[in-house]
Amino acid sequence: MFVFLHGLIGSAAHFDVIGARLPLHQRWMAPQIDYSAHTQEDLVDTIATRIRAEADGPVVILGNSIGCVLALELAALADHVVLSGPPFDHDTGDVPLRRGDLERFVRALFTPNMDAAVADDHVDQAVACLDRLTGSRRMLRETRRLRAMSQSFVDHPALSAFDDRVTCLVGQLDFMAPEMRLRGYLARVAPRACMQVIPDCGHAVPVEAPDAVLRVLEPWITAPACVAAQ
Repeated sequence: MFVFLHGLIGSAAHFDVIGARLPLHQRWMAPQIDYSAHTQEDLVDTIATRIRAEADGPVVILGNSIGCVLALELAALADHVVLSGPPFDHDTGDVPLRRGDLERFVRALFTPNMDAAVADDHVDQAVACLDRLTGSRRMLRETRRLRAMSQSFVDHPALSAFDDRVTCLVGQLDFMAPEMRLRGYLARVAPRACMQVIPDCGHAVPVEAPDAVLRVLEPWITAPACVAAQ
């Protein structure tokens, strides 16, 4: 079973291309996650319940951006965890509060070489999400909570505890996951983790590089789905 967890301003649709290319016998889910409406604990409990109820074989969990934090929270249930575009560097790329600056910020998360029509669809959705998150004082308080959740990726205990089942999938152009800094950090805290860098790719790895994601998932894509995960 494959579990795909999108980022804060992403959507379940970020995994449509990947899901469509999985064999029919492979079960997968990509829940639409409203991070601002639910606590981290509630989100983890809801997804864990679905995994336990629906898994009929090896479980691979892939998180993108803040979805990496949920993936680490669920790592004990997984045979493998893929962390794509992890939220590692919080000193760059602060979310602007002026509505007119939101689109420029979102477009910087994607490689400029993406198909324009695909990029426009995802940018429009992400800008609308950011506009909602920054549109009121109440939502700005939620944004602070979500920033703390994102920052918890660094030093998350599951990185060390489950490093033998972790792959980090990093876009070469992703300013939130600088390659050399992240590589050095993983060498210290998760030495058994694998790190792969995708050329010409930004932060939204599943959208920008579905082929690279599918290559990482290949060992489990070809595995028969017949034995319930323990």
